[in-house]
Amino acid sequence: MRHMLPFLLMQAEPGPGGGAAPPSDPPPAPTPPADPGPGPVPYARFQEVIAQRDALQEKAEGYDQVAAERTSLAARVADLEGQVEATKATAAEDLQLYALGMHDDVTRRAIRSAHASMPEEQRGGSLVDWIQSHRAAPDQAPAILRPFVAPPPAAPPAVPPQPPTDRSPPHQPPTGGGVVTGDALAQARDHGKRTGDWSRYDALKQAYRDEQNRSA
Repeated sequence: MRHMLPFLLMQAEPGPGGGAAPPSDPPPAPTPPADPGPGPVPYARFQEVIAQRDALQEKAEGYDQVAAERTSLAARVADLEGQVEATKATAAEDLQLYALGMHDDVTRRAIRSAHASMPEEQRGGSLVDWIQSHRAAPDQAPAILRPFVAPPPAAPPAVPPQPPTDRSPPHQPPTGGGVVTGDALAQARDHGKRTGDWSRYDALKQAYRDEQNRSA
């Protein structure tokens, strides 16, 4: 207890202005150590992360390729559908042109070319409408159209049918005791019905009667 007395006396000494001395400031707090940061990554882990990154990148590139192929296929399908529609329209138009007398491909191509070369305001509607519009004045139509838009020529007057003429030589009845057969009489009768000329039949019939009289 005696060895603490000087310390207690010092604490009890008054300060310059009297009274007890103020307590001393507390010591500053210790500075925390600097963060050393993450430690070194193990090489195996590093390789694993790189492999995962490469796999994801390869998969993403595969998705991009699939998307590009789908886009290309969609464009190709749209192009083919357009070609089909164009072919159907051309076929339908060809039927109309065929009905107008344009029966060969060369003529139809030439008429399409003539139509396409006209100014747009002179084309009218469709190709067939443009052709039909020249029927009112065929002499003013393009030369390639005139045979198809000109009025048809007048039909020649009908000629009444003529009865057939028999140019075979007239049948002579058998002479010199010839025999008139039934077949000859039947043929002569058919000839008379067909042509109106009964001379052959009459001659054979008379010859048959003469034969009968001679044999009586």
